[in-house]
Order: sequence, then structure tokens, then C-alpha cells
Amino acid sequence: MARKGHSSLQNLSRLADRIGFDAATLVSPAVLGALAALFEAVSLGLLLPAAQASIQLDFGLVRRSKMLAPVLGTFPVFDGMPDRALYLILLAAIFAASMSKIILVYLSSVALARRAHALSSLLRRTLFGRAIGYGKLFFDHANAGHLQHIILGSPERIAAHLTSLQEIISAAFMLTAYAAVMLIISWKLTLALALSAPLIQVAVNAVAAGIKDASKRAVDVRKTLSSQAANVMTGVLLVKSCAAEPLERARFDRISAQLDVLQSKLDERAAMARPIQEGVFLVMMLALLLALAFIPDSQRAALIPGLLVFVYLARRASIALLSLGRFKVAAAAIEGSVIEALQLLDAAGKFEVPDGEKPYAGLGEGIRFQGLDYTFPNGVLALKGVSFIAPKGRMTAIVGPSGAGKTTLFNLLLRFYEPPSGAILLDQADIRGVSRASLCLRLALVDQDTILFNDTIRNNLGYAAPTPLSDEDLLKALDRARLSEFIRRLPQGLDTEIGDRGVKLSGGEKQRLSIARALLKNADILLLDEATSALDSETETLLQQSIETLTEGKTTLVIAHRLSTVKNADKIVVLEEGRVVEEGALEALLASPGPFRRLWEAQEFR
Repeated sequence: MARKGHSSLQNLSRLADRIGFDAATLVSPAVLGALAALFEAVSLGLLLPAAQASIQLDFGLVRRSKMLAPVLGTFPVFDGMPDRALYLILLAAIFAASMSKIILVYLSSVALARRAHALSSLLRRTLFGRAIGYGKLFFDHANAGHLQHIILGSPERIAAHLTSLQEIISAAFMLTAYAAVMLIISWKLTLALALSAPLIQVAVNAVAAGIKDASKRAVDVRKTLSSQAANVMTGVLLVKSCAAEPLERARFDRISAQLDVLQSKLDERAAMARPIQEGVFLVMMLALLLALAFIPDSQRAALIPGLLVFVYLARRASIALLSLGRFKVAAAAIEGSVIEALQLLDAAGKFEVPDGEKPYAGLGEGIRFQGLDYTFPNGVLALKGVSFIAPKGRMTAIVGPSGAGKTTLFNLLLRFYEPPSGAILLDQADIRGVSRASLCLRLALVDQDTILFNDTIRNNLGYAAPTPLSDEDLLKALDRARLSEFIRRLPQGLDTEIGDRGVKLSGGEKQRLSIARALLKNADILLLDEATSALDSETETLLQQSIETLTEGKTTLVIAHRLSTVKNADKIVVLEEGRVVEEGALEALLASPGPFRRLWEAQEFR
């Protein structure tokens, strides 16, 4: 998690370490940038004697140059070569060095861009992988729109600004090259110009601090905007049924306008960096020109070529220094996104459920719930000392009023929650030591809130199937779920898209599709949470026959809100306020004037 007081670059470095990004892969762009700076220094160093020869129309100056004389003396081929020819060779060398620099800068940019995209991809995959590994309680409180905003948006924003790193790599090396040549021309002028660098950095730091603060506030507004959009899209039927479209448009427009204002402030502050730097540099250059006005005429002619090159280098150096400053501004601009990513990667408060290592090999006796307690983080008691046995190959129904803890029991068995005390035993093995992947292969859930993806019927039926399923397998399961006739009437059959959460299907069709998926899994533990709640009476009667076939010989736990669905249960467990208050067969419970009988009679006369 990002820590208070850490700089933007420190947080970015910690994020790279957290996701396992190898910073050593940035060496190759850096090496290419260093080579580019070397060729830049060579071309600029050669530019000085070339300028002197051109301005004074004395090509012999090339041979007499203090910089080139030692080099030319080591190659006999240059002895006796005409001065003009030597001058042309010098121009060719400047061109070759400059082109080499241009190519190397390009290669450095490409190499770094690839690394930035690799970081973005790794971060995106890591964020997604970490998020889906957190416990169900995390998703009970998290906003889907905000999670999507972090997982998809943060890596892109970070990568977009991270490419500015290429500028700092090139700029740092180029600045060194420029300074070296400028020192050769005049160390006094170079020192004078160097005095402007701290002034520029002070100005950039002030701008970056403002950007960092605005970036964090923009992240908060984006979070609110994403949450608002997700809520409206998820509950669009409620919005339409209340004719609340104008209200939601106005609310979205208001939050969007806040984001626009903050983004404009970010852009304005980022744009301030360049004028400030150029203003400081302009003052320094004017001071230099003023100083030149007081140089005697007899010395000025000899100094002009060097001064022209110096001014050119000073301008290039200011651009390099500007790039250094822009990187700090860019790092500040992504501060909010980096912190968001670090917070999502931090497992604290995410209710992560530890996985076991022992593979699930099937039941020998049954499932034992032993002294289970569970209290939600908000302090609401869900289960207290729950103990009972669900025998292997039998149907155990769990009944009770809303809030009794029925669904919490399922969530514990599915390893969505971690019980603070007590245990769930598969025979004698604590479920906490069992591999969740191996357990899920042998367990099927049919929930009253049917979960379907915006995909085809085929892909929804075969979701996460351990082996490929043939059309024959799919149609057989659909037939047992009383859905085959409906599928045959569809123009695209199994390849029909069903929309977001199966919106193109009726409630009953969605429920039957979920049951067909459970049939295909052929699991030996079945969890049915009022599996027929969305069906009409005629279809329910037909489907109950399929469920009887499905549950035959299987260890089945049924949450039943309508007590008529538990007639075939071998055992009924009655929960009230998180406690087991009764258990037994239907006839025995009805014969006793207890909680189950009161529930039964209350529903019987509705």
C-alpha cells in the first residue's frame, strides 16, 4: 500500500516491485540512450571546427583544430589531403554521427514503449488476478464499476505517462553530452547557465506538487463517476420504472463536470512547466547576449563561431532539462492511479480465504457442520453454534425465516467465507485443508439469483467444464431441464447470445439453464438455493422430476423458502436467528408443535 510521505517515483517503484516487474529490462533502452548521447556529443564536438571554418572561410582551420589535430595525426591517409576535402569529410562525419544518434533514440523509444506496455499488461493481469482471489465479503462491499475502473484504467494511465521515462533517459545522457561540449567552449558561460537549473527545478517542483494533489482528487471523482454509471446500468429497469432518467442524467452530468474541472486544472498546471522553464532560460540567454555586447571588437570575430555553437547547445540543453522536469510532472499526474493499484493489491481488508492443499476425493459418510459461528464484519450475528450432519447420498433441507443464516451456511461450504470458529468436515477432513479447485469440480450450485454471462447458451452451459462437451451432451441436459423445446425454436440454437445476466431470457428460462449447467457437471455434492423459485407451477412440477433424478444418490443440500419443495427431503434442519432449533424428517417435525410446524402452517393457509 502507498505510504504517506513517499514520493510519486517511490510509489511507482514499489508498485513495480509488488507485481514482479523486472526493472533490469530497462537497461537496454538506457544503453541505447547513452550511445545516442555519445554520438550527439561527437557530432556537436565536430560542429565547432566546422563552424569556425565556414564563418572564417579558412578550411585549414579543420586541420589546425585543437580537437581534431591529434586524431588526424594518427591517420596518415589525411596527410597531404586538400583542406576542402578534409572539410567535406568532417561534414560527412557530422551527418553520420547525427543520423546514428537519431536511429539510436528511435530504438531506445521503441524499446522503452514495449517495456511500458509490458508493465501495463502485467499490472492489469495482476490486478485482475488479485481481485478475483479475494473473498466474497470483499465483493459484497466493493463497487463493480470502481473495480473495473482500477483494473482497466489505472494500467493504461500509468503506461501512457511512463513512456515519459524515455525522455528522462535520453535527456539525462544528452544533457551530459551538451554540458561536456559547452565546457570545452567556455566553462565560465556554462557555469553561468548552470545557475538557472535550480531555479527551473524549484518551479517544476511547485507545479508537480499541485498536480499531485489534483490527481488524487480526480481519482476520487472518477471513482464516484464509475460507481454512478455502474449503479445506473445495473438498475436500469428501476430507473425506467420510476421515469428517473432526467434525474440520473443530471447527477451524472454534475459529477462529470467536477471531473472536467479537475482535469482542466491538471492540464493547466502541467502546461505551466514549459513556460516557466523557458522563461528562466530566456532571462539567462538575454544576460549572455548582454555580456557579449561588452566584448572588444578585436576579440569578438574569433569568438563568434564558438558562441553560435554554444547558444545552439544551450538551447538543446534547456530542452533536455525541460524533459527532466516533465517526467516529474508526469509521475505526479499518475500518483492517484498508482495509489489505487497499490491499495487493490494490498490484501488487508479483502477477506481473502486461504486455500487448502489436500485434494477432495469424495465423501464416505457425509458433511458435518460442527459448532459453526459466524459474525459479519458489521457485527451482525449470522450463525451461532450450528451443528448437524448432511448424510452422504441423501437430501438435507435447510429451512427458516429470512436472516436465519441459511445462505451463510452455503457460503461457508463453498469456501466463500472463512469461519472464525467451528468447522465443516468432509467425513473427518476439515474443509479448510481441502483444495478449493478439487472441491468445486465435485460440487454444483443452483442459486435463486441465477448467474449467467453475456455469452452464448453453449458457453454458459459449458462454463468451466473440466472436459469439452458435445452438442449431444448439452441437448440432453437441456431436455432434462425442460428447456430443449425452447432452444430448438431459437434461430441460432445453442449459439444464441443471451445478453447481460441473461436479460434476453425469462426468469424461468434462466433458472432452467442454470439447472442444466448443474446437470452437466454431474457433481456428487449439490447445493440448491430454492432452485425452482422462478418457475410457474406447471414447469415446477415437471422440473421437480428432473431434480429428483439429478439428486438421486447425490449428497444434496437444499435451501427451501417454499416448504412444499422439501417433501422429498430425507432430513430437515430448521434455523432461527443463526441457531439450529429443530431437525428431523418431515413427518416427525409436523407431528411436533415446534418452529417447523408453525412455518408450515403459516405457508399452508396463504
